[in-house]
Amino acid sequence: MQQPTRPQEALPFLDLPVPFIAGCGITAEVLDLYRSSPCRIEACIFALCERGSLRVHINLREYCIRQDDIVVLAPGSFIQVHESSADCSMGFIGFSGKFTLESGFRKTLSPYMPLLLDKPILPLPPRSASVYRDSISLLARAQELHDLCRKPRMLGHIMGLFAESIGAAYDRMPQERSAYSTRDREILGEFLQLAFENYREEHKVLFYAQAAGLTLSHFCSVISRTAGQTAQEILKGLLIMDAKAQLRNTKATVSQIAYTLGFHTPTTFNRYFRTYTGMTPQDYRNRPL
Repeated sequence: MQQPTRPQEALPFLDLPVPFIAGCGITAEVLDLYRSSPCRIEACIFALCERGSLRVHINLREYCIRQDDIVVLAPGSFIQVHESSADCSMGFIGFSGKFTLESGFRKTLSPYMPLLLDKPILPLPPRSASVYRDSISLLARAQELHDLCRKPRMLGHIMGLFAESIGAAYDRMPQERSAYSTRDREILGEFLQLAFENYREEHKVLFYAQAAGLTLSHFCSVISRTAGQTAQEILKGLLIMDAKAQLRNTKATVSQIAYTLGFHTPTTFNRYFRTYTGMTPQDYRNRPL
């Protein structure tokens, strides 16, 4: 995929060019790169709001990120920044999509995936936030020692440390934990994870119902009451976000994008996109930012 010109060492636009990057003081100017359309992040990102605030869409929901909030973006997540305060500053560490796949990231965080997908932003107490801030700053300096931060085993330990610490933070939220202990919430979590991995190839809800071992009607009922939207709406949201991201951020033709998203013909994709956005894919691509 083509990537637009952007400052070096900024937040990753699609994926990281190296296994690991850390940075501090990411400003509103850099964050504005994400304002034109949703962007599908292939990397695994842990980001801390050091100062200020920003309003964003992550996957299918809108959030306000404030100082001392930590944001966890699993590979395949979509993000779009709507606005940020002039004093906004972010710190982050990121692991490339290839590295997260090889390191078994999803297995490490699998017990927390329902929470992670539903609640990717976690407010931290000031003391905890300062520890993350110091850790990110240290890693940003340590990455200059190329041997130190290019060793897969060491990077695996760093990722594991952050993943386990985030998991522990979720564990300290018993009211959230209990909400996800029911079978319905487990089904929702499994569906969300499966949807993120397969929405390009599998557009039909029946596939996900069968994967869950449920009848279509029971599965649809569970997703609707636990997610607040239907399973088909969730799949539609993922497809439209992906389409917008590719239309804005790549030079792929509409036909190429249609095929990457599992549509058999460009005409079918055009009709689908227009139904849910009110414009054709080409009109969306040509629309001023």
